[in-house]
Amino acid sequence: MDEIPGVGGREETYSPTLAAMMGADASWDTEDVKSFAERLSQEEDSEGMAEALDELEEKSSSAVGILQHFVAELSTQMTSCNKDCRQTAFVLVIRYIRHDPSVASKFLPAYMECLNSMDQEVVQTALKNLPEFTLLCQENAEVVLQKAFTVGVNSKLSTVPLIAETLKLLSMDSASTTSNTTTPS
Repeated sequence: MDEIPGVGGREETYSPTLAAMMGADASWDTEDVKSFAERLSQEEDSEGMAEALDELEEKSSSAVGILQHFVAELSTQMTSCNKDCRQTAFVLVIRYIRHDPSVASKFLPAYMECLNSMDQEVVQTALKNLPEFTLLCQENAEVVLQKAFTVGVNSKLSTVPLIAETLKLLSMDSASTTSNTTTPS
């Protein structure tokens, strides 16, 4: 093997294991993740999916990193016609974005799909999560807020209070960030 000066052989370089990426509670190995991903992708009845998502919620409470393996499944469940599945998916997505803000853009298409849904309950769930989701996806806040406003106008849903709350959170976050970075004179 080629050696990198000052680093030694490749076998000595650090490569995070699945356990390291998952955090302190790393009781799932690669096979467990693979098996659970298959379970999520093959689950056909809503009750079984809700149980699987509840299990994932419980496991990810102490090992948020495990969610990186289920982005596609969570994105799909955000638009589920089953209320429990949809709500749990949103909880997990928001938990994961809080843990790793760089993944926010991975969930933006699914969120926008929720706002475009013909199912009013799916739209309502997305709107209920508008303030926190938008705060976590600040780089796309303008697009998300414009869509939420359009949804309100077209569907006659009252989105103004949620948009106002979102803007308030964004403003408070901006003020907090500005005051933390300002140096005293």
